[in-house]
Amino acid sequence: MAVLGEVLSAVGPTHLSATGQVLPNLAAYHAAFLAAAVLMLIAAGIALAVSDRDAAPSMPSQAKWSGNKDTSEQTTSVEAGF
Repeated sequence: MAVLGEVLSAVGPTHLSATGQVLPNLAAYHAAFLAAAVLMLIAAGIALAVSDRDAAPSMPSQAKWSGNKDTSEQTTSVEAGF
């Protein structure tokens, strides 16, 4: 957000029309949108560069997601006859 705000302020969020009326500077907003797209592509490239093996220790196991340590004794509603 800070980078986008900096881009917006560097280009200038408003400009004066020929009549002296203050109008939004759409070029500034386009530049901020372009900067956001570039930052997204950089982040995606970094995310793709991280190998699954390196990321595995930070991922929770399936048991943590289900809330149970031992899933072998669970029965589904189909098995229970519901």
